[in-house]
Amino acid sequence: MNDNVDNNENKIVISEIELETLEDLNKYISESLINHYLILEESTSIQKLIKTFLLEENILTIGRSDKNNIQLSSLEVSRFHAHLKKFSHPETHEIYYEVIDGSVEGKKSNNGLNINGKKVSRAKLKHGDIINIGSEVIFNYFIDHEGKFEKQKTTILEQKNLVIDTVANDEDEKTKIIKNSTISSGIDQLLKFASIVNLSPYPIIEIDTTGKINFLNNSAKINFPTLLTENKNHLIFKDILAIPENLETDLFKREIKIDTTYFEQYVHYIKDQKIIRTYLLNITSRKKQQDSIKKLLDYDLKTKLPNYRFFIKTLQTSIPRHQRIQQNLAIMLIELDQIDLGKETLTPQKEQNIYIYCADKLNKLFRVGDTIAYWKNYQFIILLSNIQENNQIGLISQRVIDSLKTPFENQNIKTELKINIGISVYPYDADNSSDLIRKADQALSNSKKLGSNTYAFFSAKINFDNQVFSLLSNHLNKALQNQEFIIYYQPIVNREHQIIALESLLRWQHPTKGILSPDEFLSIAENQKIINDITIWMIEDIIAKKRSYSESVFRDIPIAMNISRKLIEDQKHSQRFIKIIEDNIAYTHNLIIEIRDNIWLENPEGKAILKKLLSLGLKIALDDFGHQDTLFTSIKKFPFHYLKISQDFVKNIKDNYQDKAIVSAISTMAKGLNMEVIVEGIENEIQWIIVLELDCQYAQGYLFTKALPFEEIMAILEY
Repeated sequence: MNDNVDNNENKIVISEIELETLEDLNKYISESLINHYLILEESTSIQKLIKTFLLEENILTIGRSDKNNIQLSSLEVSRFHAHLKKFSHPETHEIYYEVIDGSVEGKKSNNGLNINGKKVSRAKLKHGDIINIGSEVIFNYFIDHEGKFEKQKTTILEQKNLVIDTVANDEDEKTKIIKNSTISSGIDQLLKFASIVNLSPYPIIEIDTTGKINFLNNSAKINFPTLLTENKNHLIFKDILAIPENLETDLFKREIKIDTTYFEQYVHYIKDQKIIRTYLLNITSRKKQQDSIKKLLDYDLKTKLPNYRFFIKTLQTSIPRHQRIQQNLAIMLIELDQIDLGKETLTPQKEQNIYIYCADKLNKLFRVGDTIAYWKNYQFIILLSNIQENNQIGLISQRVIDSLKTPFENQNIKTELKINIGISVYPYDADNSSDLIRKADQALSNSKKLGSNTYAFFSAKINFDNQVFSLLSNHLNKALQNQEFIIYYQPIVNREHQIIALESLLRWQHPTKGILSPDEFLSIAENQKIINDITIWMIEDIIAKKRSYSESVFRDIPIAMNISRKLIEDQKHSQRFIKIIEDNIAYTHNLIIEIRDNIWLENPEGKAILKKLLSLGLKIALDDFGHQDTLFTSIKKFPFHYLKISQDFVKNIKDNYQDKAIVSAISTMAKGLNMEVIVEGIENEIQWIIVLELDCQYAQGYLFTKALPFEEIMAILEY
């Protein structure tokens, strides 16, 4: 039924509701067109919040007790401080609220109430009233015209021969009303509510579900000048146009950002009318205040680093993540020697400069994913994430000591800093934040017993392993200079057991430990950044032997050589590597370059190096294929010649159906992509028979021969 006014039957029909009398009309206006809100602003040491309450109850209690409808935290508020009571005017049926000091039972509060700056014990609330409880709690009382009667207002006025502007100023509208009209009381109410909406300092917008804007108040027009041109594409309406099917509540709140301004947006779905009304509060200053508070709470003012509070929160969230990905993390507690610093007069300014100096040094040493924080006097704490090997931690600790022990110079006075570091490792030492920090502190005490500029792990085993690692690390620097590296060669054979290529494998002839495999020292070489020097030495040694044995089969047999991802990061060494190959193309044209990291193809420099090597006639093999999931994406990005299947899939291929299926799938896929397969780790005849049945072309492993020194491999080649 259309909205209309039927004068013959002396009834007013609105949205299928029959209103018999003016009293019914007034009651409908009062109860249906108005919402009452309290906007709470509370700022205490316990909580800082802004919250909006839609007033619907007949009685609403306010206080610190959790039994109140509105619970506050301010200590200036009594347990049952005040209550709001809902009333209906006996003649006009106007709905209004009164605020009353004290509990419902009549017990007064300690500090009383202030409304608009005046102390009161009881008051009828008007739109815009400000209620203060102490200095920390402010309530803003807000009456919202819900608009269900907007469409009927014009019809009613026309029936009574009244003409008004729908959004005119309140006073202008009133002057146009016939004072003796029997409906003037109801119209006054409507005009008052329309005026309140239009004069509200908060943007208020109504839109229907098709995206058509029905209403904007003045504040909305001022704050969002492009709203009418952008219409439903404006950010205000993003994701709110469709009224949810299963609507549990008709009012919800969210935060949005428009340009540089933040708003708290209240979205009111009026489902029966298919309209959406939204109210917005500018909360930019609150956001800035929150950021400032966060910075004060989480950062140290001296060093500008995160503080202990931030560090603990980060550690507590990092432990579950590292548990999921099964990786270690480490805590490094670093202390500057206070006694040594105290030998000179340490002014507050000089102390501040030392903190800043150390913070700057630490920021340059660590990765983006690590957390550096100021702990307490003369102490810094580091969270090392995603640790692949515990030996890395020792190398990093030594770099910290070497960096910080450099004399600090201030006003031509040098201060030597002495460092101690204590380290705990998750999950070896503990599985929770408090124990990890406590054990790092115990490790720091152990470090101090060893003297200045030392570090110690909490775990005795990790300490021992690290000492062994450190000894190797110290000696490795001289290994290249002392000509302690040699190259072993392992044959790659075809289906007839004929050697079709050799893989070059590095060995270290340690003066006391004997021959060491790459697993025992390559990670050290990469951390010490000498891996690229070793790579250059290897290519030069292979070329030298090919030249020396130019009349033998060794000259023309393909040699496979693994190159580290570190070559990508070092332009000087990568260019030198390519130059050596270019200058010796007669001996290097049939080299096979093996890579095992997807980063070669994800990094522009890495891809450029591989393309250059391809242009020189070299072949590229993807090593350990299937061992890392990310490598499956690589075969579509680059024209590899060989796929080397990881020995992990061969060890149990006899009894493991899944391994057999994987090897078969890789072989089929490689053939379709015009690549050849080399299976690594063949140790017995059964494995060899199975991979042959799976149509793999080449293999290497102990079944044929282990890696051998040059002289022994030459004997096999010339046999």
